[in-house]
Amino acid sequence: MSARSHSEAIDLGWYWTALIKRWWLIALTVILGVGLAGVYLVVAPKTYSASATLSVVPITSDPYAGSRSLASLVDMSTEAVIASSFTVAERAAETTDGAWQARELQRAIAPGISPDNTTITITVTAPSPERAQEGAAAVADAYLIERSEAARENISSRLTSSQASIKSLREQLADANERAGEATAGSQAAAEAETDIQLFHLQISSLLSRVSALEGVDTTGGAILNPVESSPLETAPNKKLVIATGFAAGLGFGMVLALVLQASLRNTSIPRFEQRFNTQLLGGWNPQDVSSGRATVQRILRSADVVRARRVALVFVDGTPQPEQLAEALRDTLGDAYATDTNPAPHFVEILPETPLDVRLERLRTSDSAIVLAPARLYEDPSFVWDLEDIDEMGTTVIGAVSIADMPVSAN
Repeated sequence: MSARSHSEAIDLGWYWTALIKRWWLIALTVILGVGLAGVYLVVAPKTYSASATLSVVPITSDPYAGSRSLASLVDMSTEAVIASSFTVAERAAETTDGAWQARELQRAIAPGISPDNTTITITVTAPSPERAQEGAAAVADAYLIERSEAARENISSRLTSSQASIKSLREQLADANERAGEATAGSQAAAEAETDIQLFHLQISSLLSRVSALEGVDTTGGAILNPVESSPLETAPNKKLVIATGFAAGLGFGMVLALVLQASLRNTSIPRFEQRFNTQLLGGWNPQDVSSGRATVQRILRSADVVRARRVALVFVDGTPQPEQLAEALRDTLGDAYATDTNPAPHFVEILPETPLDVRLERLRTSDSAIVLAPARLYEDPSFVWDLEDIDEMGTTVIGAVSIADMPVSAN
């Protein structure tokens, strides 16, 4: 296994251990998040949104002529502004029998458009579903009426202007005809009069064609595709979304808090231990989860005293849980680790709490280095101090200590 793989396994293991150890804290924050979400659902004012979808038809003499698409003939951004205007809101409010005021209804309108087509969705939000539906239906009708009336007024104005121009041209045509009748045949005056007559005929013909086209324009302007009654009614706040958000926020906050607490305990407990005993804390080990000691094993392998040692004593302090099983698991784990390491493996000997004193001292004397394994909060255990004194008396180098169960692990 590469050094990078070892590092990733150690990091992931530390995070996983921190989260599992404080599962209750994460569960508490999740419950708190869901609870706050529930409170928000109770106290937050509920609103309802009703919608109507309309097709917007270009108001032109021939909307289907040429190669241009309908979307290019209508500025949907402008249509959205018109749909949410005070003029439309005022017209719509007049049809609701006082249920809506113009300004209130205008604030409740939310038009939705797409640049790729000529449809517009008019949404109205209100404290009750009935008001929302009534407002959306009224605005949809008012928008189409407003659009149609504006088109008719524009066409009427252009027709009036064109008809006035035709009347003026006809008067000028009559004058040209009169001049042509009075002029001598073949004279310049006759030629000019004839030219004017042809020009007036062309202008009058063009204006008549325009009038005919304007009179044939369909000013309907659009139609309701999906009426309010057939569109789903949306409710806010959304119950499922709020609960899911509360759950996710509680879960995330709990995980962060668990990791922060784990790091805080690690950063405060380890320096206190190492300062008191002048001995490095190699890490922790959980007898129920052998993988929890991977980081500890890596620190042991990186220790210069272990690299140089031919014989290392594993000293188990009195009170260490299941020392025989722990010794076997630790020996197997170190053996597996050395199988992928370039350094030769030293010989590990166990010194258990029940080992006789003479055998204990003999094994310490013949060992180059020693690793002390003790219960959690080992810095308060007198047995740990006594073992350190025995090791020192035999002249054996103390590589460090390993805490069994829940002593936080160093980040070295």
